[in-house]
Amino acid sequence: MALGAVLCIMSMSAQAQQTVGSINGRANKGDVVSVESKAIGVSRQVKLDADGSFLISQLPAGTYTVTRTRANGTKETTEVFVASGEGATATFAATQVVQVTGSAIRRIDARSTEAATTLSKAEIDRIPVTRDVTAVTLLAPGAVFGDSRIGQSTSRNGNVPSLGGASPAENAYYVNGFNVTNILNGVAFNQVPFEGIAEVQVKTGGYGAEFGRSLGGVVNVTTKRGTNEWKGGVSASYAPDSLRGSSVYGKRNPTTLEWELAERPGGTDDLKYNVYAGGPVIKDKLFIFGLIQGSKLTQKTYNETSQTHLTNDTPQYLIKADWNVTDSNFFELTAFSDKSKDKSYQWFSPTPYDTPRGADIGPSTTESGGTNVIAKWTSIINQDLSISAMYGEGKYSRSETAANSNCPYFIDNIGTAKRAAGSCYVSANIPEPTNGDSRKAFRLDAEWALGKHKLKAGLDYETIKVSDGSQRSGGIEYRLFSRSGGQILNPNYTIPVGTPAATYVRTRIFKNGGAFDTINSAWYIEDAIDVV
Repeated sequence: MALGAVLCIMSMSAQAQQTVGSINGRANKGDVVSVESKAIGVSRQVKLDADGSFLISQLPAGTYTVTRTRANGTKETTEVFVASGEGATATFAATQVVQVTGSAIRRIDARSTEAATTLSKAEIDRIPVTRDVTAVTLLAPGAVFGDSRIGQSTSRNGNVPSLGGASPAENAYYVNGFNVTNILNGVAFNQVPFEGIAEVQVKTGGYGAEFGRSLGGVVNVTTKRGTNEWKGGVSASYAPDSLRGSSVYGKRNPTTLEWELAERPGGTDDLKYNVYAGGPVIKDKLFIFGLIQGSKLTQKTYNETSQTHLTNDTPQYLIKADWNVTDSNFFELTAFSDKSKDKSYQWFSPTPYDTPRGADIGPSTTESGGTNVIAKWTSIINQDLSISAMYGEGKYSRSETAANSNCPYFIDNIGTAKRAAGSCYVSANIPEPTNGDSRKAFRLDAEWALGKHKLKAGLDYETIKVSDGSQRSGGIEYRLFSRSGGQILNPNYTIPVGTPAATYVRTRIFKNGGAFDTINSAWYIEDAIDVV
């Protein structure tokens, strides 16, 4: 269980599950303040507190028109941009002493204690950065690349970042409020197609108690959604091998006997293309957004003893539906797939690091990702109290098939350990083809503004199923070795002195794994007090 209480100098405006934002400000007692987004059909109205302050929470990200209606009927309006998980301030002339204008992209949310960076899709598109969530996360202060050996599962997934100096395995990843972190190792996560991202928020410290399963940082992705205007389009990105830097390897010059760097053949061609559209099914009430991503990746690798030709053309998709049931009740449904399947074929190389092919080794596949479905209901009980409930299901495959997986693992330990003559195995251990994980999670959150207190509470319950295992290639291991009299054959037997040297074969059968269920539950209570 988790219990958090927060007392801070300035009130915090963090939102439950960080998929919505808020607008705050000051005017005069008795004034009425309303906010409206014509793009998504959302409007809210509040009456000001005794001190003239107001806070309107549970607002989807976007641009809002804020209107102040004075007691004499006159009105004043201003436009405010709301980002997910952040508070925006609406300033009116009557309370404004000095106004400074500039070209800043994002205002500082002075009411929050979080160390967070939020980037919209428009901002990301203006930055020359690799088109994946990890690359965008690295734009945040305190974010660095994790070990390159961590998090790489297929050609479509890079390694994960380290946030705030923590291990890459201590981060949490969310999509529209649903935890998509891989439970088995913590260094993989489900990703929506990149063109379907509306915002990426990176938290490296100071975040609230609702993120109780993270010791490092939090990466929160909000997807695009439909609005009152139908919009659609196509996009494509292409990274050809001809524009990439050369790969090299160490080669000894036969004349000078010095080591030199030689260019290695091979490379990667990567093409992604998207078709997307979104708009109103019922104006101001029901909206939908959909995206399909196609891809064609080709990768050729030439090593010292073998070469590989890899392809990946797995399609991915995103569907987002938003229903304004009433002015105070909202329903969201998100479904996306990030399934990825590498198909590889291997050959032996008669010439190290060169293109001629030798004997076939065979095909292999590696899978990652899966399908996720998220449903969320939000109710605004009154201007001070709101409740949200979320249910989600997610899958993550770790299935692999290896070339020549029916060939026994055969090692010759006579002299220097090496592959036994005539053996055909490729990998020592073969993962089970059913390896993968699934998560079913329910979450309930509430926010209550009580005077200078901003109370938040929540609970969650999730069931996680993991299937994992591996076995020796061919189901058995053989090792050849030589022993003579007086030497130990195994821990329980010593060969009698005087016995002539002989060749022995040791066999080992290795297989492990199983199916495992885990149940996690937690709750929190948080009180942020505005003492200003």
